[in-house]
Amino acid sequence: MVQLLGIAAITLALIGIVGAIIQNRLLLLLYSVVMVIAMSAFGVLAGTAFTFKTKMDDWEEATSPAEDQETKLAETFNEVYCYAERYYFCNNATAKEAYETFFSQRVDCAVDGLSTVCEACNMSTTFAKYYRILTWAESKCPRTATTGQWCASFLATGTAGAVYDGAPYGQCRTIFLDVAIDWSGTMAIAGLLVAIAAAGIVALACFARRSKYSEERLTKV
Repeated sequence: MVQLLGIAAITLALIGIVGAIIQNRLLLLLYSVVMVIAMSAFGVLAGTAFTFKTKMDDWEEATSPAEDQETKLAETFNEVYCYAERYYFCNNATAKEAYETFFSQRVDCAVDGLSTVCEACNMSTTFAKYYRILTWAESKCPRTATTGQWCASFLATGTAGAVYDGAPYGQCRTIFLDVAIDWSGTMAIAGLLVAIAAAGIVALACFARRSKYSEERLTKV
């Protein structure tokens, strides 16, 4: 996807350069239309990112849950976080660490629990797509004994526990919101700058096109 965007950007730049050099009105018109679309798209992106950042700021200042939307986000975050942890426990964790996490609460359920864990680990390749999330979690909000047991219960039973108390989102809320605020702020600034740059390019393309049109009229006269 990134490569395709890069190729598209280079292609548009070449069209603009060629159109400006030879002052081809058709190429300049095409370039202007594309830049107007880009300006609009990045303007919308900047506005959306700024709105998202404002909401995240409000959530961070409020006591959780700030609103119903945060509860839904927390539920999704908990599930995704635990799916990433499943990949860790099945591929990277030591046997002792996995045992202490999954069987720390009820020893009498060890056999059933072990069966469940083995079945889950047989599907661990399915959850390999969560590896990047695991990498983020390891660096930003590492697992604790509390979140590990919450995930162990969720993975073993398929039933989520409390959304906030002892849950991954409850432990990682401040860190996650800080990351979301920083990310959305960066996206808002980047979108705004690109939109302004696109507007400037459109103005230059229109100026070049008008200049070419004026020269053609003078030549005919």
